[in-house]
Amino acid sequence: MKNKKILIALLFVFAFLLLTPFLSSAESTSDSFKPTVPKLQIEIPTLQFSKITKYGDAVGLPWLADYIAAIYKYAVGIVSLVAIIMIMVGGLRWMTAGGNSSSIGAAKDTITGAVVGLLLALGSYLVLYSINPDLVTFRELKVKLIQRQELETDKESASTDKLIINASTVCNTIDSCKNLCEQPVSQWPQATANMASPAQVQKIPDTTGIVPRSFSVKTEVISALQKVGSYASQNGYSIQINDGYRTLESQIKKVCDKIKIGKTGDIGKTVAWPGGSRHGIGIAVDVYLIENGNVLTSKNMSQEKINKLEELMRQGGFVRYCPEWWHFEIGTAGTAERPKDLNSFCPRS
Repeated sequence: MKNKKILIALLFVFAFLLLTPFLSSAESTSDSFKPTVPKLQIEIPTLQFSKITKYGDAVGLPWLADYIAAIYKYAVGIVSLVAIIMIMVGGLRWMTAGGNSSSIGAAKDTITGAVVGLLLALGSYLVLYSINPDLVTFRELKVKLIQRQELETDKESASTDKLIINASTVCNTIDSCKNLCEQPVSQWPQATANMASPAQVQKIPDTTGIVPRSFSVKTEVISALQKVGSYASQNGYSIQINDGYRTLESQIKKVCDKIKIGKTGDIGKTVAWPGGSRHGIGIAVDVYLIENGNVLTSKNMSQEKINKLEELMRQGGFVRYCPEWWHFEIGTAGTAERPKDLNSFCPRS
């Protein structure tokens, strides 16, 4: 009797967890959308993943339902086979009981348990469907697509920015940078005299009005950002951090990438000479303005929005590097391409 109860319980749980859903999927609305079909480490016989459906800026994913359905179908076969074997075992015990009422009773229990388990495995879907069809219908998961965001490009110019010209760069000509890039990364210099070391920066903490995104800066920049976030949130805005402290290795890699693709003309203009960026000092951040939950990129940034962002950042003592509306620094007012003090702003149209 005890074995029968255990068998029934196991069969019931097994069948209930693996109930198959019935799916209805539409044709894909975009032939150009080609998702990668999951590859299983353990193949399931007869499993065929359905095509996903694209709905504008979202996609419907039926793969989880397909997977559960395939497991259920495969498991029902196993449960049926086990039940048949148990029925045969019960029948054999009955035949060999020799009229012993105890043995016959045990054989009947075995057969009864196997039949009940088989009925549960095959009939549980119908029972639950009769109670509420939603209990056994897994609808495709609708997942919103994330729109790609192109981050702004640095425009620090070595020809006009004295902070870069006077910085301790590890290379300041194309040829010297090419020579550096040809060396193993392990032989690259780790820092320059003007740079901050990783020990001198901290991750920007979660702050009201600031979306930190795991970037690091010096502690004085964190304090300034906290002031900005508080003021921004009070005025219905928030600030997203897109970049902060950059190690010297990451700066060198940016230059080497430009050399690799033949865009050496960008070095010193859209990419700073390695060691000559305020990001390397840990006093600069690249930011976006968030308004009503929407991140505003260049296509959204009218002069009015740029002015608003500059005014918000000014609350923490930041000054803007004027060629870049997204780039702000601490303690560089009055230098090239920046407002002369905290009471003035970049040119406005």
